[in-house]
Amino acid sequence: MRKWIKLIIKAVLIGLLIGLNLVIYSGIAETLKKLELKLDIYELDRQQQIIQLEKNLENYEKDNKLQIQEIRNKFKNMLSKDIENIEQIKQANVDVWNMTREFSGSGTHIKINDKSYILTCAHLIKKIDDVFTIDGNIVTLVKYNKKEDLALFEFMIYKNKKDLAYLEISDIFPKIGSQVLVIGNPAGLIDVITNGIIARIEKNYMVLTNTIYLGSSGGAVIYRGKLIGVITNIYYLPPSTSYSIARGLNRIKEFLKGIK
Repeated sequence: MRKWIKLIIKAVLIGLLIGLNLVIYSGIAETLKKLELKLDIYELDRQQQIIQLEKNLENYEKDNKLQIQEIRNKFKNMLSKDIENIEQIKQANVDVWNMTREFSGSGTHIKINDKSYILTCAHLIKKIDDVFTIDGNIVTLVKYNKKEDLALFEFMIYKNKKDLAYLEISDIFPKIGSQVLVIGNPAGLIDVITNGIIARIEKNYMVLTNTIYLGSSGGAVIYRGKLIGVITNIYYLPPSTSYSIARGLNRIKEFLKGIK
């Protein structure tokens, strides 16, 4: 009898162990299936994310290309505006000759209330009674400011001054990096135009990369076909680097206040 009881107990235990193993195995199998499903979902998400990233990169490249092209087109339009006005810019540039001291500089024909004036720099004037001619015509000093290094002349007699080309004073304040032209009469040469950018803007002056020389003083700084500055100085950095210093648009406008 005992022998049969032992056999039954062993059979029950073996059955329980087998059942337990089956349960464990089925649980593990179910867990593995869930893990495989999660991995499949994760892999699918990764693929979708990669596809989306590739699309984003393509769109970014397209947008950048469009932006770069827009900048290039804007730059070309700015340059073309100045290039179109080259003849007018050259004709508006004048040779300012100090007869008393026998040296010259540059200046620009401008108009205020339809009246002709020559805008230049004040350091061409040594004394108030210095005699000046502009393109061979006698002029009178209207106003000057040594601190600002700006001067304004008016023609005494000029037969065809109504037909003179002139430059408008800009209402647009350029920024650092803006492309500008400078025109002047360095070393006796007439209508020399150089290209550069605005490297720095201070309250009272601008620093330009344009090449200038003695005789360029008083010449116009031009942005989009209009005057935005007057050359006043050269800043040398040995051994060979130099920068142009110009009085900026805000100081020019302040200087011209009250002129009728």
